[in-house]
Amino acid sequence: MLGQKDEAEKILHSLEERSKEEYIRSTTWTLMYYALGDIDKSFESLEKAMEERDPGMPFINVLPELDVLRSDPRFNAFLKKMNLEK
Repeated sequence: MLGQKDEAEKILHSLEERSKEEYIRSTTWTLMYYALGDIDKSFESLEKAMEERDPGMPFINVLPELDVLRSDPRFNAFLKKMNLEK
C-alpha cells in the first residue's frame, strides 16, 4: 500500500511458507492481496474468512486498511451476506 511492492511480495512469500506450519488468518491474506493490488484475491480471501469464521470479520466494515475495497460493489454485497451492512 506504500508503494513497496517488492517488500510486500517478500512478506507474502514469507506468509506462504509460515502457513505450511501454522494457521494464518484469512483476513491477513485479504490485506496482503489488497496491498499487492490483487482485489479479486482479496475478495476470495474475505469469502474464505467468512467460511472459517475468522475473528477479524466483525471489523471489516471499519478497518481503514480496507477503504479501497468499500468502493467495489462486491464489498457491499459481502457486508449484506455478513449482516453488517449499514
